Amino acid sequence: MESRPSSWLISARTGRGPPSHVVNTCQDRRPERRNAVSLDRWVVLGILLAPGVAGAAETHAPAHRLLAAVPFTEVKLSDAFWAPRIRTNREKSLPHNFKWCEETGRISNFAKAAGLMPGKFEGIFFNDSDVYKVLEGASYALADQRDPELEKKADEVIAKIAAAQQPDGYINTYFTLAEPDKKWTDFAVKHELYCGGHLIEGAVAHYQATGKKTFLNVAIKLADHLDATFGPGKRHEVCGHEEIELALVKLYQATGEVRYLKLAEFFLDLRGDKSKRARLFGPYAQDHIPVRQQREIVGHAVRAMYLYTAVADMASYTGDAGFIETMRSIWNDVVHRKMYITAGIGARHEGEAFGEAYELPNDTAYCETCAAIGLAFWAHRLNQLHADAQYADVLERAIYNGILSGIALDGEHFFYVNPLASAGKHHRQPFFGCACCPSNVVRFVPSIPGYVYAQNDAGIAVNLYATGTATVARGPRKVKLAQETQYPWDGKVTIRVEPEQAAEFDLAVRIPAWCEGATIAVNGQPVQKLEMHKGYARLHRAWQRGDVVELNLPMPVQRIEAHPLVKADAGRVAIQRGPIVYCFEQVDNGGPVKDLVLAREPKFTVEHKPDLLGGVTVVRAQDRDGRTVTAIPYYAWDHRQPGEMIVWVRQDGKPESPPVDATWEGKLYRPYAPSGSHARRGNALPATRSVETRARIRLVSAPSESAWKVGTPIVTYWAGPPLTDAVARQMAEGGFNLVWCSEQQLDVAQRHGLRAMLTDGLLSPAALDQPAQREKLDALIARVRNHPALYCYFITDEPSAGAFPALGKLFAYLRERDPAHMAYVNLFPTYANNQQLGTQGDTVTAYREHLRQYLEIVKPSLVSWDHYQFAVAGDNDQYFLNLALIRQACQQANVPFLQIVQACTWTPSMRVPTADEMRYLVYSTLAYGAQGISYYVYCHPGHTGGIALPDGTPTPIYHALKTLNREFVAIAKELQPLRSLGVYHCGMTPPGAEPPPKDLPFRLDPPIPPMPQKKLERVKGILLGLFGPAEKPTHVLVVNMDYGAPAAATLVGPGNLEVFDAGRGTWSPGSGNRVELSLSKGGGSLVRVGGQKTL
Repeated sequence: MESRPSSWLISARTGRGPPSHVVNTCQDRRPERRNAVSLDRWVVLGILLAPGVAGAAETHAPAHRLLAAVPFTEVKLSDAFWAPRIRTNREKSLPHNFKWCEETGRISNFAKAAGLMPGKFEGIFFNDSDVYKVLEGASYALADQRDPELEKKADEVIAKIAAAQQPDGYINTYFTLAEPDKKWTDFAVKHELYCGGHLIEGAVAHYQATGKKTFLNVAIKLADHLDATFGPGKRHEVCGHEEIELALVKLYQATGEVRYLKLAEFFLDLRGDKSKRARLFGPYAQDHIPVRQQREIVGHAVRAMYLYTAVADMASYTGDAGFIETMRSIWNDVVHRKMYITAGIGARHEGEAFGEAYELPNDTAYCETCAAIGLAFWAHRLNQLHADAQYADVLERAIYNGILSGIALDGEHFFYVNPLASAGKHHRQPFFGCACCPSNVVRFVPSIPGYVYAQNDAGIAVNLYATGTATVARGPRKVKLAQETQYPWDGKVTIRVEPEQAAEFDLAVRIPAWCEGATIAVNGQPVQKLEMHKGYARLHRAWQRGDVVELNLPMPVQRIEAHPLVKADAGRVAIQRGPIVYCFEQVDNGGPVKDLVLAREPKFTVEHKPDLLGGVTVVRAQDRDGRTVTAIPYYAWDHRQPGEMIVWVRQDGKPESPPVDATWEGKLYRPYAPSGSHARRGNALPATRSVETRARIRLVSAPSESAWKVGTPIVTYWAGPPLTDAVARQMAEGGFNLVWCSEQQLDVAQRHGLRAMLTDGLLSPAALDQPAQREKLDALIARVRNHPALYCYFITDEPSAGAFPALGKLFAYLRERDPAHMAYVNLFPTYANNQQLGTQGDTVTAYREHLRQYLEIVKPSLVSWDHYQFAVAGDNDQYFLNLALIRQACQQANVPFLQIVQACTWTPSMRVPTADEMRYLVYSTLAYGAQGISYYVYCHPGHTGGIALPDGTPTPIYHALKTLNREFVAIAKELQPLRSLGVYHCGMTPPGAEPPPKDLPFRLDPPIPPMPQKKLERVKGILLGLFGPAEKPTHVLVVNMDYGAPAAATLVGPGNLEVFDAGRGTWSPGSGNRVELSLSKGGGSLVRVGGQKTL
């Protein structure tokens, strides 16, 4: 083979072809500039440096993008894997989605908004977006194969959309029909710009596929309205759900109108910058700090992917160094610490969000289908920006696993959530109320041809392997490529190169990161030494008609292990062959699979079964007992009888707590080699390719597991029903995050994303005195300590001081064997008598001594106590005294605390609290600095009220706590890194309370004068809980102590003040150093001095 010194990937020219999925393109030979320039200057330079090309077209080719996708319209797939799926999408999925859009009112909403028929808006406020995505999918399908019936259907829907558009270009059926006077008022929630973005994407695809401008004209009119509404000198707002940014780039690429590109840049510059907007939406919407400063992936997974896709698009035009560094850091955070082996992302159900580093549970994995699609978008853009195959590796992993699992083989059932383990109760559905995933899948599948090839001036890159043909324009002439392969089941790929006439260029074929020992032959002659660069094997020659490249990618079955800090995968392996991740289903293995253990030498065999699940290659192996077990591709699970499924299975001989050594640097997953060197086998998975030294993960970046920490503030209960899936689901929906359960119920807690407090008779000091019982206790700890749901061990309730020495021994024993999980004891309240407490003196003296002994002898990780305030005759006057004594003792010992509050009555002398009284308990507990709250009771015989009735029916208290529990967690998280510096009562000062000093940095204006309080009278006034990082208060929780009436208060602080929205997790500025607060009954507001950070 002929060679030359410079790599095709370091070509001095940018891509000749179009950006992703663009049909009308120009040829661009501008020199690449490494430094960022302003968008306006880039456009001017583009026109000046490209003579002979029409100016409007000069804006199409990004100057900093090293590759351009070969458009989907120029690639036709005819293989046995993707072609049938694209056909099913056209014949089944699209009609199915159109039907559901009609039956759920999504399409008729447009007719109603246009005045074509009467009626009210139906559905969710962002339902318009589903129609746009289905139209986008229909457009890709029409590009693949003309279908008069499908085209007619699309034209009919587009006509209704166009009719619904208002004269100024605005279009959103929810606001037109339901809230016409509130357009552009709720950017955090109502998704107007998000819906507009999907309209634009659908319109561009329709124009590219059909050449018609009916839909494109709607998009242009909408974009002109947006440009007239938002921008410098106009409104400064961003959407809570990113999408409009990437869509405006696509519209610019289709029309050449630079205003759209500049508006996209404006939205990106605005996000997270509180100097430019009055209110930010917080980490959930990636709106906490400016994009160029973001270094860690946070928040809602789909929103993040759409944002960073747009950032990559913009960087390809401007070369913005800040954007590029953001993407480098965040990409590494995703693929090295927060991505599933299936390329699923977003571990948490709560917020559909990313979790902490290495937080990758399996059966509670969220892994929204839309998030995997978003990851594919982003990976594709980064592959084009950097011409680096590591991004195409992740793209491939997502396509074959995390995305494809989201749609059934029949094309008419869909997963929203894609767990990596199941008890057999998770199934695909025909549609969802929130139908983003079905409509996203049906637009993604037919667009896959556009991901196969890319090119630049130096040559053509092959990113994906599938039988089919492509026509690639190279200057005035074309090159046809024809692939033949049985991929992904077989790694043999034949590529026929057919230039119109002999032409010299590079053909760069991606060697997947999972592959070792790839070989290439050209016209039957083996290439002796592959010239590799960034994951591509470069073949340079003068290509002629009939040249044939034969690529062989060996596909042995691999066992993959996860980083030791991924606790859910400890002692386990996953099975992978080629790009396919496998799973074990109960239907193939004669029974449950959750306890399956692979043999040390599994003796893998493979068999292709054309009649199974649409044609799959199955993997068989030996388990530890010598039985043959069968694995199928993960994407194909849940198509037969319901039953268990698992991806990560236990591996005989694999330690559960291996060291985190240097061989793991820059890796999240790697091939499992029981007796081999992992340093030798380094880059086996996409998360490990091309890791530069500066991008390597720090081995000390994960939190230490040597000691228990609170983590997410605790919301739990006392005395609940047995933990079933139904009960756990109710608790999770109610905002509870810690449940009580037996060892057998730990899996139930895990399935619902809940932490568990283990109850077992062995968890008693008496177990240490009997060798047989101690042995059983050791066995129990060994079984449960690595369970992902385990949070703590329940020991006892309300011990006397005489029990403290024995409890201290048990606590030390448990801490030695399992330091990551605390031992939990609940203490008496202040109104316990001396005999109960085991100490002497008046109320304060005896209780202080009780606490002192407990903290010094038992050495707990957390202090818990219960105090029940609400009697029929009035309120117990020791409530705040108890809070004050606990707070003081815990501050001295540097231990967090949790209060158990009343949620029921169990005697005629007590009353059931109201929702307002529950709010008062929650906010007063927070003001004193608690990191946990518990409710007595959830449901228990002989108790009235509570959180649920014996039949499981939620009570009014449950419905109140659904909001209050989430507010508790949000506020406690903000306060968690800070110290409680003081608690002051303005108005009534009950026993234990302290009035505010005159020099307090936060004060009420006007001040509330002291008020007398009668015995048993409810407390009235304002409570100020001060917090700060050291001795200087920076935060104050302002609480209305009166649960019988709302209150208004003006707070004055030492600087510009900001108010926390606990429902959204966002901060917004007040009026300088003053804020006007409207406090609900018993409610509160968290306020801080501007510029403070609590993370």
